[in-house]
Formats: sequence, C-alpha cells, structure tokens
Amino acid sequence: MGATVLDAVRVTSRTTATGEVVYLWQEETHDLRGDGDSNWCVMAFGNKADIIRRIYLMAESVASGMLKVGGQSVTAFIDAMLKKLDSPGHMRCETVLLENTNGKAFYGAITPHNRAAIRQFLREIGRLDLAEKIEEPGDSSQKVEFVLDDDFQALRGIINSVEYDGLDINDHRTRRKGIAAWKVFRYSDGMTCLHADGSFGPTDEIQAVEQLAKLDLEVYATDINVGYGNGADPENAFVAMLNDKPIYFGGIQYDNYCLTQALVKSALDVHLKTGQKVLRPLLKTLKNALASPKSLPDDTVIRFDCEGYSDRWMKEKIGEVRDLLGQGDDGQPQFSTTFGDLAKISSPSCNSLRYVIDSVKAEFVLQSQPALF
Repeated sequence: MGATVLDAVRVTSRTTATGEVVYLWQEETHDLRGDGDSNWCVMAFGNKADIIRRIYLMAESVASGMLKVGGQSVTAFIDAMLKKLDSPGHMRCETVLLENTNGKAFYGAITPHNRAAIRQFLREIGRLDLAEKIEEPGDSSQKVEFVLDDDFQALRGIINSVEYDGLDINDHRTRRKGIAAWKVFRYSDGMTCLHADGSFGPTDEIQAVEQLAKLDLEVYATDINVGYGNGADPENAFVAMLNDKPIYFGGIQYDNYCLTQALVKSALDVHLKTGQKVLRPLLKTLKNALASPKSLPDDTVIRFDCEGYSDRWMKEKIGEVRDLLGQGDDGQPQFSTTFGDLAKISSPSCNSLRYVIDSVKAEFVLQSQPALF
C-alpha cells in the first residue's frame, strides 16, 4: 500500500483556432520503494471535464492509501488540484505524433489491439482523412500526425473514449477504454512541446448552478456476513444510497476507504454536472449516517449482473453463490435474490459471496418494491 508518492503536478492549456480550450495534465511521482528519483509523466488530456475526472480518480487512490500526497486529506487534495487547474500555464505544443506499430513498442499508441477501433471511431465522427492515415505499419513503426487546432476532438476521443478489446486481441473478457496519455505525449519534461510561461483561464462546458445539488445520502445495515476466511470475525455489509441510487454494497469494518471511493466517484458526477464541490458535505453526512444506519428489509430484491465475467475462476464463484441459493446455473448473465436469502447463506467461510459482492455489478431497490429489471 502507498507505493507511489506524488511530488508535483502542472497543467498547461491552449485555445485552438476554433475557440476550444485544450488541457494537458502532468504528474511528477516517485516510487516509495525505489531510489527516490522523480519522473514527470503526462496523465490526462482533453477539456476541463477530462482533467477534473483525472483529479477525482487520483483522489480515489488517496482514499485507499495507494497514492501518498504529503498527508493531505482527500478533500484538501481535490481543492489543491482544482486550484492548480484554474491557473494553467500556456501549452505551446501544436502537433502531436502517435506511434503506429505492429510490435510491442513502449510508446506504441496505435497497436493491433486498438487500430481497428480507432479507425472506426474516426470514421464515425467524419474524420476519414485521419482514418486513412492509420495504415498497417508493417515491420517498422509509423508516426501519425495530429494538429491540435484542427484535430483536438479526434485526439481527445482516441485518448479518452475509444473502446477496444483487452490486451490480447482475441481476449473478450475485458474492455479497454482509451489509451494512456503518456503514450501520446512522449515529451513530458516541459522542454520539447510544453512551456509554462503565462496563464489564461477560459472554462468550457462545465456550468455552475445557483441551486445546491441534491445530496440525499442514506446508509443501511444488513445481516449479510462478508468476513474473510474460517474463524474470522463477522463483518456485516452495508448499503449506501445517494439520491435513491445505490453507490456502494460491501463491508466497512476494518476501513471504509472503498465507501469513501464510492463517494468520490459520486462527487465527481455532481461536479461535472453542476460545477459544485460536494465531497465534504457527503463525507460529513456519511459519518453521521454510519453512526446510526437504517435497517434494510430482508425482502429487498437484488440483481447481480454477471455479464462479461467469462473468467473461469469468477464464474466458479458466481456458480457457488447460485448453488447455495438453490438456483443453479441457467446460463443467464443475471440472477436475482433477496437480502434475506443472502444473509442466510453468508458466513466468514463463504468467501465466494464476498468475491461476488466485491466484483459483480449489483442493482437493488428498497422498501420491498419489485426489482426494476
């Protein structure tokens, strides 16, 4: 835990000829277990919303302890990063070269795994000229040039939005979204294409609203034991609902960083929709709600969505839970039950249930309403 230390961040931006504001986000980090040398790396590119999304993603790692930020709290860290974002330096980079390769080049941005998906995306947005540039490179890599003033939205989509299959082109177990920004912006030391020599701060599509966003956070206690291993102490699962939508289902006995991560994600959604920072009030409400959680009716219906879990080990765990419920495997990617039935099969030795709860998407409704699916 806590292997990465954040030393500094910097953000640069430029306004294109069409009036769009482009942002580039860099992070300087070092490995806590390494030699202490720090390295700069581009970690996000796009409009202001894309950078805000990266900031909250980093905050999730702060909550879990995987990222060290000098003792700052999650909320203080977000505030500090957003302040950085409001005063960007000037980005001088005008063209970007994407390495198009058939090999395993470290900076290979376009590879056999994503080439078809990238070309399809470019065609769908009407950029046939760019799609035609991305040819099969043969034995040697090619460089595909993008011009920020003309190709910002195309480049932004490739980095943040294009979905393609997992690391193996024939592996359909996972879906990858986007490509790493550091593979696109190789020269992240500020010398080649970046230079912070001023600032300007026009914002883009995030619009603040006067009315405070609705923040109805409820926490419910269940009788479902999700403790690990034989003889382990019991740990009951909790359910958190924000504005009547489930955001978390799991245990919190030893630490609640997973629940905090869920709140960070929810706060990000609110921030992007309204421009409001709501993590602090959410964390305050959470503390009060955990002190006196509500009870969850046993007949509350829950659905587990197992679509996409073709991994044999995970399929075995899902099958074990269904067998314990007396359902068996009917070949469908979803199955339904109630919280009461889950409580009956739960125990510290039933690790398969905890794995399924931790890994599989779950949807449920309260107050004994029929499941909405």
